[in-house]
Amino acid sequence: VEAFGVSFNEYKDQIARLMAIDYVKRAELGQKITITAQEIEEYYQAYPQETPERYYLHLAQIPSGKERNLKELLKEKKLSWLDLGWINKDDLAQEYSFVKKMAQGQVSQAFIVKGAQRYKTIKLVDKEMPRLRSLDERYNEIEQFLFYQKKKKLSQNDSFFFVKRRFSLYQLMNNAFLHTNF
Repeated sequence: VEAFGVSFNEYKDQIARLMAIDYVKRAELGQKITITAQEIEEYYQAYPQETPERYYLHLAQIPSGKERNLKELLKEKKLSWLDLGWINKDDLAQEYSFVKKMAQGQVSQAFIVKGAQRYKTIKLVDKEMPRLRSLDERYNEIEQFLFYQKKKKLSQNDSFFFVKRRFSLYQLMNNAFLHTNF
């Protein structure tokens, strides 16, 4: 910075001024934008969104040589279950596709995954089928999206904003401390 003939404090002041100008521009633009509840509801109706089908799974490794005694292991509660949490249907690995046909609470047959050395079993703890997301679930998301869209449109189409932006850039260029010679 000092190679350009500007002290570090002058540089910090210039950055602060640029940030303040940017903040004022954003604030002015934000004040022009309002999103009504009706707009949010109309968007919600026009663009419905479903939750994905998903499964809450537990996985257990079956001790060596015990894969044929899975029912006995389950009765005696001798399996240690690893909580895999919620997994979306589309994120389910191909070798676990059988989960899609399982009923809630059901435990799979013993299986071995390619490359693994031990048999495993999966328990389908819970299952959520696709459902329409409620307006309450999507309200903030839609409001932010509509705000961004209006802001983008306004900043591109508002001639007052454009003129003001050009004037601000002109002022910045005339007040800038850093000058380069090309």
